[in-house]
Amino acid sequence: MTKRTKNIVLASVLLVAPGVLLVLAVAVRGQPFAPLSYNETSYDIEVLDNGNTRVTMTLDYRLGRRDSSKSWKQLHRTIPLSASGVTNVAVEQVRNLSTGETYRQGDPVDASLYDDGGWDIRHARQWYIATQGDMLRPYDPHTNGIRAGSSQSIVKNVEIGWNIPPTKTAKSMRFEVTMTLAGMVTACPGNDVFNWQPVDETNESPIRRFSATVRFPQAVDEANSTMWVHYDGTSTTAYRDGMFTFGIDDVRARSYVQLTAMLPEGSVARPAWTDTVSGRQLNDEERQREARWRYEQQSSARGLLVVSGLLLLIAAVIAAIGMRLVLGQRRLRGRLEAIMPYWRGLPPISPGAAALVYDIANGVTADKRLGGRQLGATMLSLVTKGFARMYPGPVSGTAASTCSGPTRRRSRGWPRRAARATTIRRARSCCCRAPSTWRRANGSCACRNARRATCCARPASG
Repeated sequence: MTKRTKNIVLASVLLVAPGVLLVLAVAVRGQPFAPLSYNETSYDIEVLDNGNTRVTMTLDYRLGRRDSSKSWKQLHRTIPLSASGVTNVAVEQVRNLSTGETYRQGDPVDASLYDDGGWDIRHARQWYIATQGDMLRPYDPHTNGIRAGSSQSIVKNVEIGWNIPPTKTAKSMRFEVTMTLAGMVTACPGNDVFNWQPVDETNESPIRRFSATVRFPQAVDEANSTMWVHYDGTSTTAYRDGMFTFGIDDVRARSYVQLTAMLPEGSVARPAWTDTVSGRQLNDEERQREARWRYEQQSSARGLLVVSGLLLLIAAVIAAIGMRLVLGQRRLRGRLEAIMPYWRGLPPISPGAAALVYDIANGVTADKRLGGRQLGATMLSLVTKGFARMYPGPVSGTAASTCSGPTRRRSRGWPRRAARATTIRRARSCCCRAPSTWRRANGSCACRNARRATCCARPASG
């Protein structure tokens, strides 16, 4: 692969990669970093005959490092109270399953006012229940609840918290909280409706695995009940032994989970309140919500498909342009090779140096044949590059050389009119490397520079 081809491929990847990452980011909806998250949350729900609901939740926390090296001292859950939803909450027990300790009830306190040592001695291993506001105020289930079905739009946020020993980080810290909630069952014409929202939009902590098991006063199955699990994702549901179970993987932050159960009329003896909306109408509303959700999911999928198709089309166009350029480059290279059959850059070493390296590599020192090998290597290099030609044939004393053949010279030093052409025939393959001087006296030739002369040829007569 040539350098230009590599650049084309790299440009295509760099152009398509950001789009692919954008599509993946939209599809996955990556979560911001949360120092507190849940490995798992598990709920065991029992709807009582009096309309209350007994909840046992098991929370498996994962605690990351906080800013400014602060320690974790308090963990809590918030339960909203309203006239049309949960109207009251009472905590029965808080246990640390990681250590086996059962916490005792205490007063709500501000953990930031205590250092690690003072907190561990005075407030650790306690739980509290309080009403949120400008400051935490103790909550009394006997007097601070909301009347079910009230026309007043009263909303309270009740905080249930537990004080833990100062902790920097923890991969797993498990707690079990048992409490009773009121106001979750409504009697409607034709159905009893159970509404439960364990996770709301204010949740900032992602949950890796969510599961719940719901038991009702009467056994439920697909024939006598309808269950609606509201979550912007995929969930699994099942009826088992008269109970309803469902699970969700990767509950994102700021998303909600809600269960709406349509039960047979009279399933609960004393519902929290009665609504005039019929169960059939509520069923229709739930089906419309499901249809809207499915339409939104399909629209999102179609949008992702269109964006992915455009990115693939752009990548295909870039690849086609790159291939065309590469093929054009190959054709141009073929034409240039027809004009210049051989071309290469300077070798890293000369042929003579290569011969010397050969002697050194083979342990030959002060060899008189080095010069011959250097000359042979140089000649072979010239032949390979096309600057010289080599033909097969015998080597003889009369072989032609660069000096063989008739040569016409004018005698040096004679008067111009007396000068005449003299034909000199070389009898050997060697010759003078400098112009020779004709000596008339003895009928021989002599080279001007005797050191450079290798031989002299006797001139032909006449």
